[in-house]
Amino acid sequence: MELSEENLEYITFVAKEYCHLPEFNDEYSRLNASIHAKSIFKARYETLNDTFQKAYQEYSQNEKIKSTINIYQLDSNKLWLLFLFITDFTESCFYENTIEEFSITDFCKECISLIENSNDINITVTSPDKKISLKNPVLIKTFKDFCEILIQQPNNDLLNNRFYQTIIDEKNKHEIKKIKLFVKMFRYFLDHHVKVRKPGKMIFIGKLLYLGNFVTEESYLTEYNPIPITTQNERTIKLHGTVFINGKEYIKDHDDIGKRIANNIKKCTDITPTSISNYIDYPLDF
Repeated sequence: MELSEENLEYITFVAKEYCHLPEFNDEYSRLNASIHAKSIFKARYETLNDTFQKAYQEYSQNEKIKSTINIYQLDSNKLWLLFLFITDFTESCFYENTIEEFSITDFCKECISLIENSNDINITVTSPDKKISLKNPVLIKTFKDFCEILIQQPNNDLLNNRFYQTIIDEKNKHEIKKIKLFVKMFRYFLDHHVKVRKPGKMIFIGKLLYLGNFVTEESYLTEYNPIPITTQNERTIKLHGTVFINGKEYIKDHDDIGKRIANNIKKCTDITPTSISNYIDYPLDF
């Protein structure tokens, strides 16, 4: 697919809103942010195209998706590029990373240097629930003496080991953050480009969430709860009918995907990224 300015039109619109720092919200900065984001996207396109080949087949062949795009009067190619952009942007804001702590030896040396070169020192111990801090000079002198004794211990390899910590500890929480950001960006685009109320925008976004692998339940794509058929639910079959999913027949019980997404993300009040996306434009004088 050609990455012309015309085909990148939808990306330009969204990038102007999401790819600049909040403090740089003038039109010049927004335009620069969109240019920067498109440059990153072009460099990433080949990789993204390979990664989402199967998703593109579903996107281009699914009758429900094609019908919705037609009713929305959107360009299918431009929308696919926007999908790749928002998916990649979202992932770039939330990925697992590790931080490397000081070794005990280096930590002690830093503390000694800090205490020796400053007249305003306090010692603080924190936990997620509490923080204790003291400026008592007796404690500070004792702590400095302890650090000096500790680093003088001979042949203690444990003092030079470094501790690595994964910055994402609550995977499920961050998965919901991803979904919320993805939904927010696509709602921003659809709210400004789609005038009709039906089909529902959230249901359509649910299909895109599935294609982006942010959700794995196939019901997001089919809009049906795949209820297994048994001899006990013949009445339900008559009421709802059946549907074939991956070659297997299920009861066609309608699933309100839009409501499910809304209920899932409304409890998430914070979508602070765990990493800084390369798509974000930083002014040179920042």
